[in-house]
Amino acid sequence: MRRFSDIMPKIMGMCPYGVLLLDENDFILECNHAALEMFEYTKDAILKLRLQDLLLSPAANEQEQEYPKIFCKRKDASSFPAHITTQGFSHQQKTYKVCFVRDISEEVSIWEQLTYMARYDTLTGLPNRSFILKKLQNLKKPVIVGMLDLDNFKMINDTYGHPVGDSILFTFGQLLLNMAPQLQAGRFGGEEFLIMFSEGSLSAAREKMQQVLFQAKKTCQEYGGISFSCGLCVYDPAMIGVDTAISKADALLYYAKQSGRGRIITPEDVAKRDLIYP
Repeated sequence: MRRFSDIMPKIMGMCPYGVLLLDENDFILECNHAALEMFEYTKDAILKLRLQDLLLSPAANEQEQEYPKIFCKRKDASSFPAHITTQGFSHQQKTYKVCFVRDISEEVSIWEQLTYMARYDTLTGLPNRSFILKKLQNLKKPVIVGMLDLDNFKMINDTYGHPVGDSILFTFGQLLLNMAPQLQAGRFGGEEFLIMFSEGSLSAAREKMQQVLFQAKKTCQEYGGISFSCGLCVYDPAMIGVDTAISKADALLYYAKQSGRGRIITPEDVAKRDLIYP
């Protein structure tokens, strides 16, 4: 057995994870070289600490996290995400714990990138269709929803090419992002966008969209400016489903297009014109 005890320090030195030996009060009794590099302490300094001294405050670590992790802190107070496994054991009537610490910064970074790609449209930076629909489906109180479509977008693509079309989509996406948190928007597909106002009346939402339309027309002037048509309606989760609300907004968008484009239409506008509204 002695020969194994002689080589154990070498084995621990080869371990890529940080290893901490703790007493029953979580004071650090021993550690390997990987732990010293991970936390950027000298051995004399780290042996004066408890495990809690290497972790962020409980409040910081108790925040809702979609990717399970604990945030550790280095000597310079910078932090990194980690996965920590602790195993207790007894030796000569004393209780100890071995703590294995694995830096998962790279894993978390990859996960965040994949999560972003799954939720956001890479061209406009807006939530994608599935993510904005999920937001709507989780709502418990009435909101104003709208369907918005850029006018004559196919003609822009055909005339100036798709790179210009992409540039216009990006510019318009940034315009919508700058309206947050008053206005939330997502790219529904192509040149069509789903928008949502969580506060305010239908008339207030219409006025705000008129302002957005005015600002949009001042952008991309070399291509005639950005114009859009929009249909707005009230979505009450207690009364109708998301699909019904979107269908109503889409029908209003159709009326906006038929009425000459570059305008925002609400159910009241349809009633004034004595049109049939679903």
